[in-house]
Amino acid sequence: MSRSRVTSEPEGAGYRTPANVKLELQNEDVETLLLNGELDAVILPNIARSFRSGDPRIHRVFADCRESVRHYFQDTGIFPITHTLVTHERVISQHPWLCQELVTAFNEADRRCRLDYEYPKRFSFPTAVLFLEEEEQQFGKNPWTHGLDPNRRVLKKFVQYAHEQGYILSEPALDDLFAAME
Repeated sequence: MSRSRVTSEPEGAGYRTPANVKLELQNEDVETLLLNGELDAVILPNIARSFRSGDPRIHRVFADCRESVRHYFQDTGIFPITHTLVTHERVISQHPWLCQELVTAFNEADRRCRLDYEYPKRFSFPTAVLFLEEEEQQFGKNPWTHGLDPNRRVLKKFVQYAHEQGYILSEPALDDLFAAME
C-alpha cells in the first residue's frame, strides 16, 4: 500500500522515507491544503484555527476524542508523551550532572503548575473542579511524569512506531538511548 505524506519542512535527524511513502514538500500551509481539499487529513500540534472558528470543512477524525483517549489509555496504559528533551552526548560527557538537573527542573516546574490546580477557578470554566476530578480519576494525579523509568512503556511503543514508520532503522534498547541518571 502506497502512502503520501506532506510537510512544509524537510524531515531531519537522518530520517529516510520508506519505499512505500511519497514525501511531498509544500510551501503552502497544510491547514490551507486541507481546507482546499488537497489533503485528506492533517496532524497539527495545536487546534486548527479553522476548526476553532467552526469551519464546516474540517472536523476531527474521532467524533468523541475524549472517549477515544480514555479507551486508548484503558487498553494500553499509555498516555502519549508530547515532548522529549534531547541533549548531545558531548554535552553530557562534559557535564554528567546535567540530565539529573534537567529532570529536577522539569519536576519542579510541574509541581508549580499543579499548584494552580488546587484553585481550579483560575481556569474560568464553570465545571473546572469536576473536569479535574474526572481527569485524575481517569489518568491519575500526574500523567506527565518525567524520566525514563516511569515512561518505559510509552517509550518502548514510541520506538516501535518510529521503527515501523521508517524514522529509525532498528529498535534500540531504551537504556542505550537515554543517559544514566545518578
